[in-house]
Amino acid sequence: MKIMKKILKSKVFIFVVTAITFSSISVYAAGRYYASQIDYEPENSNFNVTNMEQALNALYTTQNTTVNNLNSQITTKDQTISDLQTQVESLTAQVSSTNYVVGDIKFYSETNNVDLGFYPTKVIIYVNTTNYAGGVTITRTGSIGFGAEGSHGWTNDNCKGYFDMTNNGFAVKQYVEPRPSNPVTWTYIAYR
Repeated sequence: MKIMKKILKSKVFIFVVTAITFSSISVYAAGRYYASQIDYEPENSNFNVTNMEQALNALYTTQNTTVNNLNSQITTKDQTISDLQTQVESLTAQVSSTNYVVGDIKFYSETNNVDLGFYPTKVIIYVNTTNYAGGVTITRTGSIGFGAEGSHGWTNDNCKGYFDMTNNGFAVKQYVEPRPSNPVTWTYIAYR
């Protein structure tokens, strides 16, 4: 009995017993399980998998497909942006190299500002429909009207208050469209 007590109190015995216990736990914990051996029941019945391997593969495939689709969309958007930027640069170069700009305008109210992005030297606006024909030349010093609607003709004096040059285009003011529900389209030519 004394020998047994001595053995139980021995540090070597305690060390050996502890080592055996921990090594058996470690060996058990180091057991290997494959994802295909672990059952999995998803909450969503449409997610048709039965084990972790299938679930992880489905997740990887879905994620990979989503990333590829997003990358494709980004590439497409980048190309579209690049194409638009090229078009803008081309149009800007064309406009900058021409001495005039042509456009159309409808006068819906008494004050209409046309922003051309530059201070023109001269603007000619005109209209020619079956009921209405006329035009105005606007310069930095004034405006001159020509043409007529019915028997009303424009002169330099009576169109002066309607058309003015601005720092970035021209303005039409105090003009009352004779047919406000269906205003006529005026064409302008603005010279740099």
